[in-house]
Amino acid sequence: MKETFTTKILERECSDYAIKLRSYRKLYSDRSVVKNLDIVNELAGHSGCVNALSWSRSGNLLASGSDDQHLNIHRYQAPDGEKQFQLATTVATGHRANIFSVKFMPHSQDRTVITAAGDNEVRVFDLEYAGQSRTASAASSMATEGRRRGRNSVYDGVRYMNDGDTDCRVYRSHGDRVKRIVTESSPHLFLTCSEDGEVRQWDLRQPSSAYPSSRGGGNVPPPLISYKRFNLSLNSISCSGSQPHYIALGGGHLHAFLHDLRMTGRDRGQEAGVGSSRRRTANEEDQMGDATRCVRKFAPHGQPKMESRDNGHITALKISDARPDEMIASWSGDHVYSFDLIRDPERTTSEDKTAVRRKGSRTSGESLARKRKRKTEAGREQSTNGSSTAFATDGSASLRIRYQNGQEEQISIPNVDYLSRGDLGPLTEKQREAQRLAKATVRIRKSLFDPEDETTSTTARYTTALGHCASILSDMDRVSQEWTYAMDPAPSEVSRQRILRLDRESTRRFVQTAGVLSRVLGGRLQTPSGTTSPLVVPFTAVEARRNDLPPSQAEL
Repeated sequence: MKETFTTKILERECSDYAIKLRSYRKLYSDRSVVKNLDIVNELAGHSGCVNALSWSRSGNLLASGSDDQHLNIHRYQAPDGEKQFQLATTVATGHRANIFSVKFMPHSQDRTVITAAGDNEVRVFDLEYAGQSRTASAASSMATEGRRRGRNSVYDGVRYMNDGDTDCRVYRSHGDRVKRIVTESSPHLFLTCSEDGEVRQWDLRQPSSAYPSSRGGGNVPPPLISYKRFNLSLNSISCSGSQPHYIALGGGHLHAFLHDLRMTGRDRGQEAGVGSSRRRTANEEDQMGDATRCVRKFAPHGQPKMESRDNGHITALKISDARPDEMIASWSGDHVYSFDLIRDPERTTSEDKTAVRRKGSRTSGESLARKRKRKTEAGREQSTNGSSTAFATDGSASLRIRYQNGQEEQISIPNVDYLSRGDLGPLTEKQREAQRLAKATVRIRKSLFDPEDETTSTTARYTTALGHCASILSDMDRVSQEWTYAMDPAPSEVSRQRILRLDRESTRRFVQTAGVLSRVLGGRLQTPSGTTSPLVVPFTAVEARRNDLPPSQAEL
């Protein structure tokens, strides 16, 4: 029986979880899926090549940037329109070169858009700005005039704007073309990479004067990551919202670099008093990792170093939002590769082979008497290997620990009564926060379904529940964003972390749904002035499940 796309999906769904994970990549590249791809829509509005597209978080708007130095906003499935896409706004950005990247800022209600272009500038636009307009820049006026001459058409119902009436801010600290923008979970911070070899972090709360041009001799803030000393241009950057401290970079080099923001900001060459040099040395790779705190490098077929004959460079890379431990990267003149950011299968395999080889040579060379002696010593050390607890006649206890270097340490425990009581000592800050969120979740359930006082009015009950939901929802989002994972976890740890992630997200959905239900049934949160509190904004509608993991039995 010939396998079809439908039978492959059926086989994947009926398989166990491990096989199911390996089956995804095969289905994505199935020929029947690729052949069915077709052009379903063409969006008008630009007069030059379109280089950048970005969806808003709500999915209602699509932004595009072009060589015509204009930013277009298309509305998707507008309620008052018949077309699937409708051009809503076009902005003459004031850029003097091609726009390479466009992004909506998160948590801005789809009104703040960022552009990066070949004129070394990053521009920020407020599409709903209601303040006093400024005069449009000369570049904006010239781009608008040239675009109208080339297209000779004006669309009805479209807002035509420029950098003067969108409260445009211009950040000029890059020294070369700015290629990519990546946003974080913060509504104020975002990152860019440029062909000058630098990664910069920008703060929307700062004015344009806080980021002057690097060529003007002003007080330019230092970059977050820099490869300028190696003459290495960067054209792609990516990070995951759930683990924003990991940043992947790609550019004019064979390797993709993974950085840990918790380890940036240290240049060992400057600490040693070694001046920067434009010429590459034999130890360039090691110096590059030390100077910028690159924690891992990725290349096709695991190539450890870039040879002089290698001319490949990275055209794009992306860390998965659903699986932040996976990344794909595309090389010029080569294929698209997938990498695991946590595990290194080649290194693990080589280490296992080395360990087996050493064990085999040691066992074959040992005499029978030596084996017996080692076995006796192992039996004697069994009680002290790792850790064990010894009890004295007076009821006190001590913890005996043996380290890998052969040394031992015995730590006395003054009182062991807490072991029988289940009291594990003082909680850490994260444990206390988790306990607080759990108690608040229980109070929400009691307020909705099991009130202690039946005489309490329903409005007061639902207002109490809505207040509990509003007080912990943002904290739950922050805990999920700051959650970290081990670099090389065991399979049991992976399974445990998956269960914890499902629990966190299901609890978050319960709190968000409970808040929506409480608001609909009469719960109210007001400010001292009598207006509706902004804390109820996340409880407008029930959010859909956004987890990529298979639903558990409790969710079905």
